[in-house]
Amino acid sequence: MPQYFFANLAGIRSPETGAEGMPLDALRTSRQAPPARYLDSSSQGGPNWLITCRSAVDSVSKSIWFALAIVLACFALASCSNSSDSTASDASDETSHAEAVAALVGLLPADARGIFAVDLAALLSGGSSAEVTALLQGEGGDPIFAELFAAIGSLSATVDVPGEMSSALLAQTTDAADGVFLLAKLRNDTVEEVIIGAMPEPAGTAGPQSRALYVDGNGNYLTLLPGGLLVVGEKSAVESVVDVADGATPSGESDIMPFLAALDSTTHISFVYGLRALFEDVSPDGTLRSAAVMSGAFDVTDGDIAGAMAFHTANASQFIEDYNFLNRHAVLGEDPTDEPLSMAEPVAMDLEQIVVPLPPAPSTHRSRILSLCATSPRSSSSAWRRTTTRRVSPAAATRRG
Repeated sequence: MPQYFFANLAGIRSPETGAEGMPLDALRTSRQAPPARYLDSSSQGGPNWLITCRSAVDSVSKSIWFALAIVLACFALASCSNSSDSTASDASDETSHAEAVAALVGLLPADARGIFAVDLAALLSGGSSAEVTALLQGEGGDPIFAELFAAIGSLSATVDVPGEMSSALLAQTTDAADGVFLLAKLRNDTVEEVIIGAMPEPAGTAGPQSRALYVDGNGNYLTLLPGGLLVVGEKSAVESVVDVADGATPSGESDIMPFLAALDSTTHISFVYGLRALFEDVSPDGTLRSAAVMSGAFDVTDGDIAGAMAFHTANASQFIEDYNFLNRHAVLGEDPTDEPLSMAEPVAMDLEQIVVPLPPAPSTHRSRILSLCATSPRSSSSAWRRTTTRRVSPAAATRRG
């Protein structure tokens, strides 16, 4: 058995691990803990996540991991921020960002399944602007969150982001061919004013009103709609957005639209993402696989991020009861390390919300979110008795369904 497998588990630090037989005490301790553990094993190919039961390995779907990456993207900003961010937050025009998000959401095509909204005007000012700019350029950071900010940066590579872009909305549809696409509010509304460097090449027109299309050096199609509304992505995605803007197809038809009330555009970062159960029947089974939507909202202040995320599901009450019971030592002990899960009223479809408070502590957030996504509370006692284990790197985790 590889020695790095037990890196940083309690009581298992020796390079001679396994030489005298299986470390049964350490395995027993691991089974009694949540089935996802962060391993700071940079000297041994990490950091990594240790998934310690077979059901957890099998049940984490690709859509859950995409949503998880959205949440962890938020925590990246906490780690690269400092006290100057409180000034940036105070200076942010929250109403302007809220209005921009409302306008951009109105352009979503009927097959939109998720959005990730960022108040760039706030995050690109103050003490963390250099770090956020680096994230947008795909430089540095944990692979599990770097992709999202790098996607925004790549799609807007020809645009003067610091000077022009105030709000960004990274969106995904149910059509894998569309990939992710970018909707953004710019301060000017002509292509010549917002482009930095070489002009993208003309690429015909789109929509009933013949909106000018361009293609940049990365092969991304883009158009600039009235009011400084930028659309960038695969040609099919851009055309579907233009059709909504021109009235050729109706707006507000996406399955996630009823849940957008959970999108808090007064915060720096917020998201709503449709999970598998929103699009097909999934029987409640005591896990989060029956959650239809995942949402969250976060603020960055004084170098810390705080907020909450929520799973919208039909089995909220039972899940919360089971999870809080299993986690009772962390929430009810003499020195609590977690806050208990709570329930909120439905936003749509009579689906109550499992609310997960996330106080400032990025590594704790990672462990807790993975535990929520991977744990089956009703069957966890039997699942944790298994010794099936797997070492998963953060980059691989985002690619596996």
